[in-house]
Amino acid sequence: MVLTAEIPGVKPDDLELTVLGDSVRLRGRRPEEPSNGNRMYRRERAAGAFGRTVTLPESIDPDSVQAEYRDGVLRVRMEKAEKAKARKIEIKA
Repeated sequence: MVLTAEIPGVKPDDLELTVLGDSVRLRGRRPEEPSNGNRMYRRERAAGAFGRTVTLPESIDPDSVQAEYRDGVLRVRMEKAEKAKARKIEIKA
């Protein structure tokens, strides 16, 4: 499975990625752009903290997750977790 997020203007150190079960949570902070003395009329990229949680159709193996951030795009590659297997339990008397 691959999850892609376009988040330009953010440094990799300002990102946090967490995987738990079938959820992937991305949190980060985009710094304010300096105005350099100019008045800003419209800003396309919001500054400050942001976060998003994505629920996937399957649970993820947390050891398989690999993330790469390049040119403002975060790509997260992950594998499905193995299905739980039934196990016979011995009953002691």
